[in-house]
Amino acid sequence: MINTYRTADEADRDKAQLVELFEALHASPSVLRRNDDGLWTQRGRPGCYISTWGNGKGWQLVVAPEDEISPLQWT
Repeated sequence: MINTYRTADEADRDKAQLVELFEALHASPSVLRRNDDGLWTQRGRPGCYISTWGNGKGWQLVVAPEDEISPLQWT
């Protein structure tokens, strides 16, 4: 697994932000995981992902058929 974060504190803050979101959505904590790039994400149905925006204030939501999401699109 690649480590996307510069520090462990940055990863912890990112995870805490997502925990706050899934508590507000009443989502199961089991959906919170690190992806192949080491980024904390919440996975839903195939092709649905939520991750932090990186500014500590917002989230990004991706909804697309999983087979249509290429690594280039994530960058």
